[in-house]
Amino acid sequence: MSAQRECLSLHIGQAGIQMGDSCWQLFLLEHGLSPIGEQLQPIRDDKVSSFFTEMNATKFTPRAIMVDLEPTVTDQLQHQRPNLFNPDQLIAGKEDAANNFARGRMTCGKTIIDKLTNTIRRIVENCRPDQVMSSITASLRFEGALNVDLSEFQTNLVPFPRIHFPLAAFSPISTCTKTIHENLGVAEMTAECFHPGNQLVKCNVTNHKYMACCLLYRGDVTPQEVNYALNKVKTKNIQFVDWCPTGFKVGINKQKPSVIAGGDMAPSNKLVTMLTNTTAMAEAWSKLNKKFELMFEKRAFVHWYLSEGMEEDDFIDARDNLLQLELDYIDVATDTADEILEDDDS
Repeated sequence: MSAQRECLSLHIGQAGIQMGDSCWQLFLLEHGLSPIGEQLQPIRDDKVSSFFTEMNATKFTPRAIMVDLEPTVTDQLQHQRPNLFNPDQLIAGKEDAANNFARGRMTCGKTIIDKLTNTIRRIVENCRPDQVMSSITASLRFEGALNVDLSEFQTNLVPFPRIHFPLAAFSPISTCTKTIHENLGVAEMTAECFHPGNQLVKCNVTNHKYMACCLLYRGDVTPQEVNYALNKVKTKNIQFVDWCPTGFKVGINKQKPSVIAGGDMAPSNKLVTMLTNTTAMAEAWSKLNKKFELMFEKRAFVHWYLSEGMEEDDFIDARDNLLQLELDYIDVATDTADEILEDDDS
């Protein structure tokens, strides 16, 4: 048997904590645990310990740290989820950064950084080394016909150190009203993942190339259906870079997706999450660069950052780094297999 993986989740800031709270509600439901982490049904195996710490025979607590510069969100979480999260793992300062990165990094953040790092160290030392996140981690927690380990994602999706920003997509995205009028099969769900409306980053993949593509299926899905779906996708106008023409990685997990009662998503007996590395991410960096330049040319808001200890050169270095990242993605799309081999030989 392979060693049991144990994950520590770190949720940072108001958005990170609120998104994390939604994820943990889903994890509780998937593992048959109550809203306060108590066992509602017999645990089928020890996979629950991938994300939860066992307090006693019937009580589990999330292996998670929530951290924010001010206590409003963590206090609200303790009130809404009493006895679920370990209070020592809800870390907050006394004042927020007021949307000022420099203030958070160089002033307010320094007051809680030691407590945060010590808490992380303590949890890691005690370890035995929303739907997208749930699907990505399903292979750690449930059995499957073709499970894909988290380390395999990194190996397949990151061909070069700087090109490590995945584009995520998800299907089906259906409300309870919409799902009455449609019943997507595996082939239709797979095709939807390549549609911009199902992607979680706004960029047009149509005119760009893929370097690698991981498709993670859950629920009532068979390998035969997946093979048929991939063959249909390959007939579409989907281009891979010349040096990696067949970059598909597939995972199939038998655990059906769970849906939180009263949530926005409609129940489904199967779903697919796609993680892909695509040159279309250059569009996202280009948009950021243009917005940054518009403000930085006027030195808008710069004085707030300088007053907290940053220097103007820090802005210039960050801009140059992001511009280079955009060029890196463009270069990858134009490289050929022969050029890649020549670079390796040199």
